[in-house]
Amino acid sequence: MNSPWIPFLRLLLKRLFIALNCTLASALVIASIGGFVYLHLSKDLPDISKPLALQSQQSTLITDRTGRELYRVINDEDRLVLDHSDIPDHLRHAFIAIEDERFRDRTCIDVEAIARAARANLTELKSQGASTITQQLVRSRFLTREKTLERKAKEIILACRLENIWSKDQILLTYMNTVALGGNIAGVGQASQRFFDKDVPALSLGEIAVLAALPQRPTALLRDPDALFVRSQIVLGKMHEQGYLNQTQYDQGLLSLSQLKFQGQKHILRAPHFSLATRDKTHDILSFKDMHDEALRSGITVQTTLDPLLQTQTEEIVLSHAQRISEDYEANNAAVVIADRQTREILAYVGNIDYFADMPDAQVDMASRPRQPGSSFKPFVYAGAFLAGNNPNTIIRDEPMNSDAAQAENYGGGFWGRMTARMALAWSRNVPAVKAQSLAGGEDQVLELAYAMGARTPLEYKEERLESGDDRFKYGWPLALGSAETPLWQMVQGYTTLANDGEYAPLLSIRSIRTQKGETLYAPLLSKQQIIPRETARQVTDVLRDAHARPDDWRPLLTIEELPAAVKTGTSNVCFKRNLRRICTDRAPRDAWTIGYTDDLVIGVWVGNASGKPMTKDASGLTAASPLWKEVMVRAHTLRGHYDT
Repeated sequence: MNSPWIPFLRLLLKRLFIALNCTLASALVIASIGGFVYLHLSKDLPDISKPLALQSQQSTLITDRTGRELYRVINDEDRLVLDHSDIPDHLRHAFIAIEDERFRDRTCIDVEAIARAARANLTELKSQGASTITQQLVRSRFLTREKTLERKAKEIILACRLENIWSKDQILLTYMNTVALGGNIAGVGQASQRFFDKDVPALSLGEIAVLAALPQRPTALLRDPDALFVRSQIVLGKMHEQGYLNQTQYDQGLLSLSQLKFQGQKHILRAPHFSLATRDKTHDILSFKDMHDEALRSGITVQTTLDPLLQTQTEEIVLSHAQRISEDYEANNAAVVIADRQTREILAYVGNIDYFADMPDAQVDMASRPRQPGSSFKPFVYAGAFLAGNNPNTIIRDEPMNSDAAQAENYGGGFWGRMTARMALAWSRNVPAVKAQSLAGGEDQVLELAYAMGARTPLEYKEERLESGDDRFKYGWPLALGSAETPLWQMVQGYTTLANDGEYAPLLSIRSIRTQKGETLYAPLLSKQQIIPRETARQVTDVLRDAHARPDDWRPLLTIEELPAAVKTGTSNVCFKRNLRRICTDRAPRDAWTIGYTDDLVIGVWVGNASGKPMTKDASGLTAASPLWKEVMVRAHTLRGHYDT
C-alpha cells in the first residue's frame, strides 16, 4: 500500500541529492581555484628547508691584541648571532608577549589575531597587524613589506612551510637574531651592544622591554624616546598579564625602565686608519682563500696586533706635536708606525694627526701613502754597496762627477773630498750616496735589494711604467737620494730587516681570523728569509747607531741616553726654479722623515702635508720629524713588556 508520504520523500531525496552534488561541485571548484592560486604563488617562493636560507651576512669584529673592539665592519646588517643559551628567558618572553602571545600554541597563522585586526580595520578605521612571529621572520628574510593580498598569501604559505620543518624554538631564535631594531641593527645581540654596551645576559628587565618594544616601528621609536618608553611599559604589562612576570618582577621592571638612560646607537672606531686598512686586508685574505662569503655569513672576529696602551699613547704624542709642526713648519699632517723588532707585529699605527678633526686631509692614511723618503732611503743604498764588497771604512770621494749625476749636490753645497762611507752616511752627504749606488751595482740592484728588504713600491712602480710602454723610465741617480716614493710602513718594514741582521719577515697586522665558534680561518706564519749577510746588515746598523759619527748639532735630537738607537732622517724637496744646467736653485721641503730602531722596537715618523704643499724652508727630517720620533721612541719603551703576550 502506497503511503501519501512516499512522493514527498522521493522529491526531498531528489532535491537533497541535487544540492549535495552542487555543493560538492562548488567545493571542487573552490578547491581547484585554491590549488591553482597556491601553485601560482608557490612557484617563485624560495626554498626554506635549510637553516642557511634564513641567514645573512653578519658584521665582522676587528679587535686589538687584547680583544677590545676597534671597529665593526657592517655589511647589509649589523648583526651578532646568538645561541639559545645566550638569550635569557625574560627576553624570549618579552618578544612573545608583545608580538605573538599564542606563539607556542597556535598553528602557522593566528586566526584570533586576524579576526581582531579585521574588526579594528573595519570598525575603528585604523590599521592593526596580525602577523605572527613566523610570518614576520619569513617576510623580513624573503619578501617585501608591500601591503598586497598576494604578498600576504605568500607570507602565510612560507610561514606554514617553516613551522612544518622547524621547531618553535628554532623559529624564535632565528627571529631574535634577525629582527630589525633600528638603522642597520639586526637582532638582539648587536642591539644590546649598540644601545646598552652590554652582552644580552646582562640586560635588565627595563632594557629587555626596550628591545622588545622596537620591532613595531624601530625608526620612529628611536627618534621619540617618550613613545619608546610608553611602548616598553606596554611590553612589561603584557608580560605581567600573560604570567611571565609576577607582581614583584613587574614592579622591578618598571623601576629599571624609569632609571634607564638610553644612549641610542653607539658606534666605535678606534685606531681608524689601522682599522680600515685591516678591514681591507681581511677581505683580501678571505677572498684569496675563497671563503669570503662563507666567513661573513658565519660572523668573524679579526684579532689584530695593535697594543691599546701604546696606540693611545702614540696618538696623544702625535696630537701634542700638531701645533708645533703647523706653526713652525706649516705642516698639517703626520704619521707614525711602531713595529716589534722580533715578532714583526705592528704595535701602533697612526695614519694622521686626528682622523676625526676638522683639518685638511685628516682622513688620508699617510702611513700607507707613497711619498719620497729622501735620505732615509740611503741605508738601502749603502747596504747594497757593502753587499758588493765595500764596508764603512771604504773611501768615497765627495767631489763633482762628470756624468749626468753632475747635477747632484750636497745639502748646504760644497764638497768635502775623501771621506769614509761611515762619515758619508752619518752626515748624509748626497754626492757620496750617488757614488755608493754605483758601488752597489746601479739602480736596478738597489731597487731589487730594497724590494727584498720590504720597500717594494719603488720597483713595482718602475715595472708598471715599463709595462705600460714607457721603456725610457728610470729613477737614475736621484734614487740614491730617496726620489722613489715609498709608504712609511714599507720604510719601517725595510728598517726592520736591517734591525734583524738582514733577515726579512713581513710586518704583521693580524694575529688571527676566527669564526664566532672559535674556528681559526687564518693565522699568519712568520716566514723568514735572509736577504743580506748578517755582517752586512750589522755594518749599516753600526753606522746608524754611531752617535759620535753624527754632526754635533744632530746628536741632541737623535741620541737617546741609555737607549742606543740606529736612526736616519730624510727630507724630500720640491724644486721651484732651475738654472740653465738644470740644477735646482730654489727649493722647499715637502716630506720630513725619521726612522730608527733599538733592540726592541722599530719606529718610523713622517711629517708634511698630504696635499703635497711644501713646508717652510727650514723644515727637515731633523727639525720637523725627529722631535716627534724621539718622544715616541722614549715613551714607547716605558710601556715595553706589557704587550709581549
